[in-house]
Parts: sequence; C-alpha cells; structure tokens
Amino acid sequence: MRSEDNKKILLVEDSDDDYLAICLTLKDFRYEIIRFSMAEDALGYLISDQVSLIIADFNLPGMSGFEFLQHPIHKKISVPTVLMARNGNELLAVKAIRAGIDEYVIKDVANHYLESLPLLIERAIKHFHLQLKIKSEQQKNALQALIIENMKEGICITNQDNEIININTAFTEITGYALQDIQGKNPSVLSSYIHDSSFYKEMWDELKNNGYWAGKVINRNKSGATYTEWLTIICIYNGQKVIEYYIGIFSLSHSELELQRFQVTLDQTLDCIFMFDSESLKFFYVNQGAIDQLGFSRDELLEYTPLNIKPDFNRENFLMLVSPLLDGTKKALTFQTVHQHKDGSLIPVEILLQLVSTKGERGRFVAIVRDITERKHTEDELLKYREHLEQLVEQRTAEIKRINHSLELELDTRKKTEKQLRLAAEIIKSANEGIVVTDPKGIIVSVNPAFTKITGYSLEEAIGNNPKVLKSNKHDKTYYRNFWHSLVEKGHWKGVFWNCRKNGELYPQLTSISAIKDAKDNLEHYVAVTQDVTDYQRNKDEIKYKAYHDPLTDLPNRSLFLDRLSHAIERASRKKNKMAILFLDLDDFKQANDTFGHEAGDSVLQTVATRLLGMMRKEDTVSRLGGDEFLILVENINLTSDINVVAEKIITSIQSPLPFKGNDIYIGASMGIAIYPLDAQDSEALIKKADFAMYYAKNKGKNNFKFYQEVPHGVD
Repeated sequence: MRSEDNKKILLVEDSDDDYLAICLTLKDFRYEIIRFSMAEDALGYLISDQVSLIIADFNLPGMSGFEFLQHPIHKKISVPTVLMARNGNELLAVKAIRAGIDEYVIKDVANHYLESLPLLIERAIKHFHLQLKIKSEQQKNALQALIIENMKEGICITNQDNEIININTAFTEITGYALQDIQGKNPSVLSSYIHDSSFYKEMWDELKNNGYWAGKVINRNKSGATYTEWLTIICIYNGQKVIEYYIGIFSLSHSELELQRFQVTLDQTLDCIFMFDSESLKFFYVNQGAIDQLGFSRDELLEYTPLNIKPDFNRENFLMLVSPLLDGTKKALTFQTVHQHKDGSLIPVEILLQLVSTKGERGRFVAIVRDITERKHTEDELLKYREHLEQLVEQRTAEIKRINHSLELELDTRKKTEKQLRLAAEIIKSANEGIVVTDPKGIIVSVNPAFTKITGYSLEEAIGNNPKVLKSNKHDKTYYRNFWHSLVEKGHWKGVFWNCRKNGELYPQLTSISAIKDAKDNLEHYVAVTQDVTDYQRNKDEIKYKAYHDPLTDLPNRSLFLDRLSHAIERASRKKNKMAILFLDLDDFKQANDTFGHEAGDSVLQTVATRLLGMMRKEDTVSRLGGDEFLILVENINLTSDINVVAEKIITSIQSPLPFKGNDIYIGASMGIAIYPLDAQDSEALIKKADFAMYYAKNKGKNNFKFYQEVPHGVD
C-alpha cells in the first residue's frame, strides 16, 4: 500500500464537464487531482509516481476503465479503486465488485451522484484497508494451520458441548477416523470401555478446577484395536472466562504409531489408485477404492487400460495429454475428467498423474483419482446461487446495502480468524515437537518451549540467532546443497539432521521444513517442525546388528556370511583371485554337552569362536551356522598349500583342552574345504561342496580335513 500523505487522486476521465464537476465537488477535501483522458497515458504515470486513490470512468477511448483497473500493474501499486459509468447497470456493478474494485458509481443525468461521491470515496478507502487486514489475518492463520497439520501428535478440538469440530492428519493416521466420520460427535467414540466411570470423573474434575489434564488413556481405533496414548487436554477460555474449546493432544510410542499409520494407510484409503504401463497402458495395480468406485472386479480392471473407463478418450488424445510427463517438462499433472461406471453412469473425477521410472526400466504411470461428484454439485449450486443474486440486483441502493452486509460478514470472519489464531498458538505452545520460525534470511523469530527443551537454548538465546548454532559438522557440503535445493525448488524438505545441543551433545533430529509465501508468492518465513529421534536411531542400529549376528558367539550368522561371500566372489572374479570356504563341524561335541551340561556346551562354542577369530586375519570371516557348525571365508590365497597350514592350525587349536569350571573338555573338529573358482563359482555350490568334503573327512576318522578335490567321484 502506498503512502496516503500526498492526498493525490488519479482521475481517468475523458469528459471535461465531468472532470470539472468532480474537482468542484472535492475542492474542500484538499485532494490533488491528476487527470488523464486515456487509460494508456495513466498507466505510464502510475509507473513513475504515487497516488492514494484511483477513479476511472468506464467509457474511455481505447482501453476501458474496467480494463484499466484490472491491469497487472495494480497488483504492484495496491491502492483503493473506484469505477464510474454513465450508462451503468446492476450487472456491471456486481462484476466490478467481484473483480476487486472497491466502489462503483452510476453517473445519473442530473449529476446527483456527485453529492454522495465524497462518502463513496471514504467507503472505498475503508473497504480497501479492511481487505488488506483480512488477507494478513488469513496468512497468519494459514501459517498456524500448516504447523498444526505437520505435527506428528494427534490433535482433536471440541466445542464447549464436547462435540468434535476439527482434527489433524496425525489423528486420522492413529485412530483411522477422518473428520467427516466424527465431526459433531463426542470423543467417547474412541472409548475402549477399559476405564471405569471414576477415571473419567477425576479427569473432568481436574479440567474444571485447573483447566488442564494429562495422563495415559487406553482407547480403541476405528478397526476395533486398542492402543495406549499419552493424552493432554487443555481448556480454552473466552473473554468472560467461560470455556469455549477443549484441545486434546496425544501421541503413541514410535513402533505403535508406525503400525497404526501403516494399517490406516492400507485399510482406510479413500482415493482410487491406478498403476499402468507407459507403453501398453494396461493396468497392473488397482486398489480397493478403484474397485468400489467403478463397480468392476479387480480381475476385470487388470485387463483394462484408462481408455476403457474414459468414454471421451482415444489413445492419441491420452498420449497428447501425458506428453509433458513423457518428455520430462512436468513432474505431475492434475486435471478433471469423467470415468464410466460398470453400469454406464459417468463419475466426475479429479486426477493427480505421475510418471515413475527407474534406471534401465520403462516408466509406469501412477494415478490418484478422487470422486468430485459432491464438489461438482456444490459448484453448480454456487453458480446457480450467483446467477440468482445477479437477477435480484435492482437498484444502486440495494447494491450498497448488500456491500454493507458483506463488510459485516468480513468483520465476523476476522473475529473467527482471531479465535483460530489463539487456538493454534496454544497448540504450538503445548506440542512436544520443536517448532522454529525464521525470516527469509534464516534468522530465528520464534520457537516453542519444546525447542528449548530439546536443544538447551533458551527463548532469548534462540531469537535473533541462526539455526546454524545447532550445526554438528557431521554433514558435508553436498548434504546441505541438496537440502537447500529441495527447499528452494519445492518449498519443502524432510530428513534427518545430526545437530549439537548447547551442552555439546550430538543427536539425530527428524526435521520437516516448509517455505511460507504470501498471496503474491513472496517468501515470508521458513517453518521447521523437529523431533529428537535419538532412541529410535539407537534401537534401529541394535536391531540391525542382532539380525545379522549369532546371539551366543556374536559371530556373523548365515545371512551376513552369505552377503560377505557374495561380495567376495565378485571381488575374486574381478581380480582373478582364489579364495576358500572352510566348513567346520565339531567332533564329540554332543558327548561333551551331555556329560557337562548345556552351559558347558555354550562355553565350548564361545571358546571355539574366540580361538577361530584369533587365528584368522581381519579380512577373513568366521561365522556360526548353528549347532556345532562353523563356516570360514578366506580371501586372497595364492597357493592351496596355504590353506593346509590354516586348516592344521585350526584343528590343533580345537584339540587343545577347553577349560570349564575346573574341568578340561576335549573335542575335535572335522573340516571340508572348497576352493573358488576351482570347485564352484557361486555361494551355495561352494558351501555345499565344502559340506561334502567335511563329511568325507569325518568318515575318514575325524580330527582332520579334506579338500573337495579329494572326495572320490560319486560320493557327493
């Protein structure tokens, strides 16, 4: 908005009589009037100077006044506007108001309009400023709504009668209920009936007395499964200290939350999903939503292409539609069309279409389809309603009354927006996830209490600082370059940062960052929602380690051994090297186990594992298959005789006494050896032949080793 201190009015009027009459009417209001007869000349003036109001006549030579006030330059200068018309009508008035023009004046023959012109100018300026304030409030509300929607905790808002009025996406993911399922209902729809009435009485007593309650609750989701949540309920009061809303914030443990989300995603998806080949166009996947929407069975749909369900499309039309995806100029297409039900009826739909491809494979289309029948019905109703309004407009007085009523509605909207802002601010303050808001230069302007708890930095220390204060130096420049590229190009980034708390402790942080822009697509803020995932990362690493190691000996298990063997074969093949597989089975282990007990048997296996590790090189792999069987991978051998030395050392070592609680236990070992590439060229064959050689050695008297090449033909 430009400054109004200059009190300049830009008047675009080709009639000298009307110009003089307007100047005479406004002479006592101390306006400086700059007049142009043609809209094209007035545009040139707007580029170089500032005005506080623009008045344009509709009937001008060349560009009309309406076209002038709709010119793109007005989006940049942003000032109040008034349109005048000598032969105007009610339909033109409605068109002008809808186009964003602040006031409309009909020039009557007797020039009575001049009497109300000062009042109409004042109304135009007030209307313009009110619109600016409403837009500002809406942008703030959108910012708060985005933060709430990105939170991983479930949010449920009820009115003073405890009827649900809003939820966020996390609530739906956890419970399986969408907003249309439970709007207007009591949160007791989630009750598992495990808690008795005294539990809920204590909850409500504390809410009434303190305005706050927190604790553990066992509830039931839409599919009937129970889950445990940590619930916080907050009362929101109005100016008369009367409860206006209740806000419920709850979260699950990580594993339970992921399970709930997975089940909801599979079982509760409302949209139709189609996947089809980019060349044949034949469907290879459809979800249950697609089956329900179109009435065909899954088998029927998997024999079809999109052309079978789109009566107005042929292959040429379709390929022309998706050409921006095929040539890479667009990543996704959104469009509306109709699909044909099995019974022949037509369904209006909105489609998000993407082309997914991987290197070496041809692309596949993924279509997410939403039935917009209700939306179309609503749009049609709105259109009819607008047409009806236009027919009801009779006189200028009636139009002014309608505008007054519209202003009252806008004021009411602003009040409601303020309430929503208060609600959102309370939710952000109570969230367990850290929330950071920065300006476009990355300077922190706001953080919530959870941020200070996670990082150790107080509110005062964070405000005015840059998030780089949390930088841990664990990520290279490429990581940050990719991060900024995604944030600038897509307006969003999600991933894990390794950050540093104020006390110097490093921790992994799951972060979702979004760019917030105003109505003109100018960047205003960055909003980050963060979560400390230290425990999750530690548990993930521990589970992965246990999945690939023997719990008794801590040696690699069969899965890890096969993975290492596969890579070793690739290296040996590439470098033309040899390697050996040693299949070892303990002799007399069962006798020792039966004599001294299972604890002694476990001790024997652990001691054997330790001795084997002590004799092998770091690049070799010692693995326990299970029971008393071990596998050893020896890479980069020059001569077969080198393996003889290793095998003899192993058998001698295992024959040495194994101490256990004051007793010496004696066992032996039989070993079979297979050489790559002499005996086999793949993992399973190498192990199998080493196994044959081991049994041959055992049958030859135990406590010795045999190469597969020594096994007589036909024995295996």
